[in-house]
Amino acid sequence: SGKGGIRPAEGEKATEAKPDQKHDNIAISTLQVQVDDVKNVMTQNIEKVLKREERLFALADRSDDLETEKNTKMIIIIVAIILIVVTFIVFLATFKTI
Repeated sequence: SGKGGIRPAEGEKATEAKPDQKHDNIAISTLQVQVDDVKNVMTQNIEKVLKREERLFALADRSDDLETEKNTKMIIIIVAIILIVVTFIVFLATFKTI
């Protein structure tokens, strides 16, 4: 029988997988399992990153909304203070003329 990839001589039967070939097949199978595991972990990590990105965009939108709300309240307070000051000045001006 032939060894190391040499074909069997004419009339000889090809034998089953040799021990070295079985070892190689096991090694390849082990590597394939490891590659599949890494692929699954990477897929999960990508999904987590995409979900995190969605949450960050939602948080950024919420932050913008709060900033707008804060600015609106500040404008209302400033206008109210200006109206109070103007009303007080008008009241003093009117009171002095009486």
